[in-house]
Amino acid sequence: MAHRANHEKFWAHVNIAALLANSGRVAALPLSLQDVTERRKIVVVLEEARQERSRLQEETSFSRLARTPDAADSGLSFYNQCFGWPPW
Repeated sequence: MAHRANHEKFWAHVNIAALLANSGRVAALPLSLQDVTERRKIVVVLEEARQERSRLQEETSFSRLARTPDAADSGLSFYNQCFGWPPW
């Protein structure tokens, strides 16, 4: 987190590099600061959507599993009516 001139916090991407003098000592530390607040908000929204999609997929899978025995029973009932089961 970084701070604006008005002391407001914001998400930032920071790049820093050491510039060396001929002697090998650090002469300067230039800094690049990029505001990524909007990008961060988008990442949060996308993650929430991914979690919701996953939750809905699980609900759908469980719902489908819950319905499967009924569907299978009705199919077997139809088969039994057509072909007579048990055969005795």
